[in-house]
Amino acid sequence: MIPTAKRMRTYCFIFSTDETSRELTDGKHIQVFMEDLQAKDPIETLPNEFIMVGRTSIMLRGLAHALQQPRSVAKAWKPIAMKVLLEERK
Repeated sequence: MIPTAKRMRTYCFIFSTDETSRELTDGKHIQVFMEDLQAKDPIETLPNEFIMVGRTSIMLRGLAHALQQPRSVAKAWKPIAMKVLLEERK
């Protein structure tokens, strides 16, 4: 289980970049799930970069869903993220 202080940010990131499964949402409609999380563990601040990445990935995933072609943005972006992280270590 993810510690409470990090849970909301983690779920928002997973939701926006990877999945919206019933397992993630405890079987709730995504809007109800997000409202429940916000009530239990409010997000006070988010970096602007996270907001733009999240919004973009949700829009891309929404388009893919409409075309019945579900995609995981997180999986698609993983090679790029790994490359950046490796370069930052140098």
